Amino acid sequence: MTALSIALMLAGQQAPAMKSLDIIGKCLSKYAEANTGIGEFVMSQTAAGKKVSIKTDLQFERPSKVFIHQFSDTVDPRDWLVVSDGSQFGYDVPGSRQGGLRRRLFEPVISPPGPNGDRHVQMVHNIYLAAKRSLGDVPNPFLEFVTQGSGESQSLRGYLARLKKIDPEAKEKEGADGISVYSISGQMWFGDQLKDADGKVTDQYESLGRYEMQISKSFDLVSMKTIENMAITDKSNNLPTQINIVTTWTGKIQLNQKPSDAIFKVQ
Repeated sequence: MTALSIALMLAGQQAPAMKSLDIIGKCLSKYAEANTGIGEFVMSQTAAGKKVSIKTDLQFERPSKVFIHQFSDTVDPRDWLVVSDGSQFGYDVPGSRQGGLRRRLFEPVISPPGPNGDRHVQMVHNIYLAAKRSLGDVPNPFLEFVTQGSGESQSLRGYLARLKKIDPEAKEKEGADGISVYSISGQMWFGDQLKDADGKVTDQYESLGRYEMQISKSFDLVSMKTIENMAITDKSNNLPTQINIVTTWTGKIQLNQKPSDAIFKVQ
């Protein structure tokens, strides 16, 4: 399944004349076809007068080498690490960093032989899916777009499923660096998926907001901004208060730039 077909299917729209979907599809295809890459991305989030930021360093070499390091000077813990050397990969145990304790999990990239002697190889996008819940900036669109390959990516599928609506026509606007970009907007789901009366997971989520995605004329993801409206309970009066959570991701990825093998040191 190609990246474009995934985008079209999850958007629930038909391909003809859907310029926004064409642009997203070309962006996804460009990343899927790259064998290596080196990138830096920054997430900034503001809510109720507070601001946090997390920087992500990404390096990868297909099929199975990947280095993801996230760092923040505004939240604890201060850093998160996912790394694979092509033989094994390591990442933090999700939720284990409270109180300063850091516990790591290590998994093989190539599984033991099955009943038929077959071995399953974990690709870059498989490793990211397995480890993403251990990261500080989990819903990072750059990681979702860049790590996916030319085959099936469950992580990307889940991310695109949150794009409830994609405005059909992209707009052209001036980006932060003064260069013209494609601006694609729509509605996006946030939070966890809801369950029906029988406990089955539905296609609805906890809240609905908006997003704007900017893609360059050469089909690189430039930035993404999301606005989520969330109700929180004021402890002083037990009344709900609506707050806006504004999150922006920016960054650049150099495709087909080969990382140093020394970066892929499992620890």
